[in-house]
Amino acid sequence: MPTFDVAILRHDGAKFFRKLDARLGYWSLVLHKESSQLTTFNTPYDHYKFKRMAFGLISAQDEFQHHMEKAFEGIQGFSVIVDDIIISEKKTMRNMMQMFASALIRAREKGVKLNLQKCVFKCNSMLYFGHVISENRIHPDPQKVQALHEMWTAYTRDELQTILGRMNCLARYIPNLSSINQPLHDLVKQQQFKWEQQHDTSFTNIKESICSSLAFFDRTAGNVELQVNTLKFDLGATLSQNGKPISFASRSLNSTKQNYLQIEKELYAILFGCVHFHQYLYGQKFTVGSDHKPLQVVLNCPISKSSPRLQRMLLRIQQYNLIIAFCLGKEIPIADALSWLSLPEEDKKMGKEIESYSHSITSLLTISNSRLKRLKQKTKPYHPPLAELAQSIQKCWPSCRRKLFAMPTPFWNICHARSIDQNSKKKPLMPCSMHHLPWEKVGCNLFYKKENTTSFLLTISVAFLKSTNWGEMQIHLT
Repeated sequence: MPTFDVAILRHDGAKFFRKLDARLGYWSLVLHKESSQLTTFNTPYDHYKFKRMAFGLISAQDEFQHHMEKAFEGIQGFSVIVDDIIISEKKTMRNMMQMFASALIRAREKGVKLNLQKCVFKCNSMLYFGHVISENRIHPDPQKVQALHEMWTAYTRDELQTILGRMNCLARYIPNLSSINQPLHDLVKQQQFKWEQQHDTSFTNIKESICSSLAFFDRTAGNVELQVNTLKFDLGATLSQNGKPISFASRSLNSTKQNYLQIEKELYAILFGCVHFHQYLYGQKFTVGSDHKPLQVVLNCPISKSSPRLQRMLLRIQQYNLIIAFCLGKEIPIADALSWLSLPEEDKKMGKEIESYSHSITSLLTISNSRLKRLKQKTKPYHPPLAELAQSIQKCWPSCRRKLFAMPTPFWNICHARSIDQNSKKKPLMPCSMHHLPWEKVGCNLFYKKENTTSFLLTISVAFLKSTNWGEMQIHLT
């Protein structure tokens, strides 16, 4: 599911906008026969099933998003999030009309029905997921800002959580939100809910700190700067272009990261800013402003000479084309203010990002046909022993060296499977309890197929008496 930041990147610098809204979009997807059977439900009259995508299915939203992206694929200036379709044009209205006609034709071909009452035609600005998009600018929805200004003081914990939720919708427009709303977050965690003067002051400051608008990110303009700063407990980041702020971000450090060295915190702040603004920075050449000068030395030295923690961070930022620039704290006031106090955030595991980056690198490491041919020729003399070694490992590495094939014998001392087999401990034999009645406990062995025959032997062990004596029955199956 694309985020708002991903969607608006397709409309940077646009002058003309049009919005289409899909009507009953899920019903445009026809279910397969097997999937349709799974939607069967019972009624007093008969059993019925859905022939089209039903509302409420777990995968319905993702399937519909994929269907909409495929339906309007290839149209310039197009973006879609669920049922909201935005079409924009940067140059002339004539091009806008041509793209709009192509979108309508494509909707008819793919069976996408539109809601005329929610469609917007011929406008210079567009309300899109709580944000107003216009030429080179983006600002919050006036209704949301007005609702926040008119909101009363919270009297319960639930009301305060509602207030914080509305603040998060406008977080990108409030440069020091994390430092202002910290008392409110602390109040949510307290057992006793008591609204005091400091909470009222924090709430009032948030209303006054909402930015009127932010600059639109332009990929072709360049001059992108990421400002970061960190303290003992928090860090902050600001993305700007040509001196105009694009978005703000901040977070608090958990107990583990609070014990990092200062240089590790500074590098982690850069990593946080790059990951948070990945949609803007990936593939762009940008400058990172930091007030920690030793970072320049760390980035210019070989990665192998850094500490293991710094190595992990340096490897993750290798995918970004960044240049470290030393700046005083007073020269990056927004990032410096964001780092004083910030929103609590859960520590996310970084394994998925590392794996994704590794796949993106390995996918580019292709091998030519000529080199592959030379590789096969070089390894051809060693193919028989390698094949037998692989066969021995697949069939379970033997416990005795004599049972091994002749060719893989040199690998015996370095095979890791042998050390695991030697260290495994055998479980002790568990005694059987006394039996009270015949046929009280029955044991059955696996089927055994005789060689060169089609018969099977089934062995059944039965406790006949009140003792531990067992009898056996053999049944031949053909």
